[in-house]
Amino acid sequence: MTETHPFRRIRYLERVTLSGALCMIFVGCVNSPVFTDVFRRVGATELHFGLLSGIPMAMLVMQFIGAYWTNRMRHRRGWFMTLVIASRLLYLPLAVLPFCTGASPGSVIIAMIAILSLSSALTQITLPMWLSWMGDLIPRRILSRYWGGRQRVLTLTLTGTSLLVTAIAFYGHAIAPRMIYLLLAAVGVTAGVLDILQFRHIREPPNLRMDAHPLHILMQPLRDKHYRAMVLFSVAFSGVSMLAAAFMQIYTLDVLQVPLWQTALLWCAPGLGAATVAPLWGRLADRFGSRPILRVCVALKPIIALVFLFVTPATAVPVLAVALLLDSMLNSGNEIATNGFMLKLAPRENRSMFIASITALSGMASAAGAITGGLVLSHTSTFHLALFGREWNHYQLLFLVSFLLRLPCIRLARRIHEPESARSRVVVSHLLGLWPLRMFVFPVGLYRRIRFPDEEDVEASKSRKV
Repeated sequence: MTETHPFRRIRYLERVTLSGALCMIFVGCVNSPVFTDVFRRVGATELHFGLLSGIPMAMLVMQFIGAYWTNRMRHRRGWFMTLVIASRLLYLPLAVLPFCTGASPGSVIIAMIAILSLSSALTQITLPMWLSWMGDLIPRRILSRYWGGRQRVLTLTLTGTSLLVTAIAFYGHAIAPRMIYLLLAAVGVTAGVLDILQFRHIREPPNLRMDAHPLHILMQPLRDKHYRAMVLFSVAFSGVSMLAAAFMQIYTLDVLQVPLWQTALLWCAPGLGAATVAPLWGRLADRFGSRPILRVCVALKPIIALVFLFVTPATAVPVLAVALLLDSMLNSGNEIATNGFMLKLAPRENRSMFIASITALSGMASAAGAITGGLVLSHTSTFHLALFGREWNHYQLLFLVSFLLRLPCIRLARRIHEPESARSRVVVSHLLGLWPLRMFVFPVGLYRRIRFPDEEDVEASKSRKV
């Protein structure tokens, strides 16, 4: 593979970042709380919301097809651009469907889910193409730092888009939500198409093709015991997380009775949290390895399920604002660590299938979790329990189950192996040494230095080998 001049590589990476920012405008417009409100007004039930979240995620199985197809391609650009543009254009008829007042609500809902599923299928086919392309383009020595910096730009863009959507929902409360969503879809699809057109000017290194038996290509990632541990963790964690996460927004709107514009504002908080820490996670992953970042984030992830379990309508807005902000910081670290793990440890030959073994199987687990959550809510709709001076409903039962199932995933994360990575406590010590946390943990750090004077030096010397 011919080496790219550093200045040209920088321009390519800048375009990749710009395309990602445009993609966030697309995502912020078409997946906003306005769509949740429109879908609810059409007549969707909790089971429909489970299908809405689950079936498009089940389309991640198409990544296996995309990975096998990618292994037989010499160039990925043409098919990637064509399929992604087609998937995004499908959001235009989706936005028109709520205006079909002559059709039954059930048929409109089914049509909306079908369009979203088709759009998701086309997108998922292309994901292995894109990630293997980026794995060839981005230098390994800066991989996580680049993803961290890119993620900051993306999350800030998504936050800005979400704030704009919030303002539209607030000032346009007299306008029908379906009309607002039609406008947002038009803007979002335009940005989404412009995103993909950026790749006309991004260098594509020739793809390393692999002409082997399909079963060998499919099973190779699972035969690697270290990579298999990561796959097992990702599948389990994605499934139990989505069991509750798919219903947090509708719970906020329906049960906590938070107004639409405030709900939209709350879902801006994750963007601010991720943007704040994404570059830090990237630097830490390049320095200490992806495994300790993943372990730290996963150990704290169950907290968000507890927050939704105990939050009340009176405290919803301030509590959820803080909780979603902090949870998004953990999501950012989890995403950067997972991407770094996949792209660094997957061999260039058959890289697309190694990537698909994590992303596709995890997506299918997420789909199963969301659909299962919808079924649980549908069959427990009459559940009510008076305990500790308050009423508990079937949503809170689901959040409790999700919390309990997330705990074993912490142990699964400990089984992940990454050569020469540092221990998790090195990363924790580094994080606790950053302002403003340093002033709160100074007594703890002082005690550790007195009680274990050599421990930190030994761990730091190990981390420098990474």
